[in-house]
Amino acid sequence: MVVVEACGKVIAPGGSAVVIGSQSSHRLAVNALSQKTALALLPPEELIEFPWIKEIDDNLYAYQISKRGNALRVVSEAVKCE
Repeated sequence: MVVVEACGKVIAPGGSAVVIGSQSSHRLAVNALSQKTALALLPPEELIEFPWIKEIDDNLYAYQISKRGNALRVVSEAVKCE
């Protein structure tokens, strides 16, 4: 999501972006606020050290978490542009 963050720094006032995601981002609910916050806001180098992330050992679950993180990060960047 580095691209979305970089776009937010240079987009013109009133500008917009279209981000195409995956339906997998909606197949998995992340309910804990600390998990949502981590996925939405932590820099990648810190997120990879988040204990909950380090414990994932299922490839499908990891993929779904990554896509949910993408969706949450887009939302967190969108509110910065208002």
